[in-house]
Amino acid sequence: MELRHLRYFVAVAEELHFTRAADRLNMSQPPLSQRIMELERELQVTLFERTRRRVELTAAGGVFLECARTVLARLDAGIEAVRQVSRSEKRHLAIGWEPLVELGSVPRLIQDLREQYSDLRIQVRTLVTTDLLRALRDGRIDAAFLSPPEPRDDLAVHLVEREPLLAVLPDSHRLSDRASIRASELAMECHVRLAPPVAPALAKCVAALWAQEGVEPVTEVEVDTPLSVLRLVARGAGVSLLPASAIALGIPGCVHRPLAGQACTVETALVVARGEASPSVRQLVSMATAAAVGPRARAA
Repeated sequence: MELRHLRYFVAVAEELHFTRAADRLNMSQPPLSQRIMELERELQVTLFERTRRRVELTAAGGVFLECARTVLARLDAGIEAVRQVSRSEKRHLAIGWEPLVELGSVPRLIQDLREQYSDLRIQVRTLVTTDLLRALRDGRIDAAFLSPPEPRDDLAVHLVEREPLLAVLPDSHRLSDRASIRASELAMECHVRLAPPVAPALAKCVAALWAQEGVEPVTEVEVDTPLSVLRLVARGAGVSLLPASAIALGIPGCVHRPLAGQACTVETALVVARGEASPSVRQLVSMATAAAVGPRARAA
């Protein structure tokens, strides 16, 4: 028995006329009559009482009509559900990132993806690392750009960007005319820093730098956005250490200087669920890892 036989049967049962049913099905009447007889032989029941003047359902035919309608309705609902998933997949991609990530190359990557897939609706949420990982595991976001997490069996991690640290100073600072600055020269300054949960990779990098230099900052002001850091520095509230992408904000009153002798870099990773089958997520990973070349980044 084929599904088309059920559709033929339902058409005849609803029309109670073979010619009208055939017109409805866009076929001729003799093949339709033949398919109905084949269905009756397979079921070993008579579905219709036929006379020259009319066609009527038998009792068995009435029962089978309800069964056939149920099967076809469930099939049609399943087909529509699959199509809706496909349409949704084409249109929607939920991405999360840490506050510091939006300063780097990731926004350009997302714009490139949007230009390549004009029907794709992209939603971006800014969250701290722990909330990003939780949202990823809960399925509330499809991908996350964040500080590389510890290896997990359920996550695929791709390093996409690696940036050097820069010293960020008020333009009136005593060291602002230097070509480069040693971190130890800033130890006595007030440091404006991002809270570690906001940018764990940056916090780890800065801590490694202080350990390398054998010093610790004397005083600190802790904030939760990169813009707050730069605005406070511009007003003379202190100095800061930020990835090179912070230059892109162009906050008046700030100068950016390389750190002499430091090799620590801040990494950004694209994290997705391992085995993710979504075509749009796979394309995002492909584009991100393809762009992760040169000294600033690598894929893992």
